[in-house]
Amino acid sequence: MADEPTFANDLNTTWTLRAAIVVSYALLSALLATPVFRPAAAVALVLLGILVVLRRPYYGWCVQQRGWLFGVRVVAMDVLHHLCNGLSLVVGT
Repeated sequence: MADEPTFANDLNTTWTLRAAIVVSYALLSALLATPVFRPAAAVALVLLGILVVLRRPYYGWCVQQRGWLFGVRVVAMDVLHHLCNGLSLVVGT
């Protein structure tokens, strides 16, 4: 993958997963800014909505398999997963 000039759009490098990494970091930034800048909470909600739309097939499958409460927990863990992926991309390159 490092030898290619661009990322392939397959398996774990689809455009939706790359966008989810960016949205997850923006969401984290908005959440951290909320105590200082209250409108950042609204931005965080919008970013969360964008993430849910991007990952709708996956989240929908999780909800279908185990219910809404499980689906909410999956979203939280998925944000953490994307944050780790972004960090590993930076460290790895």
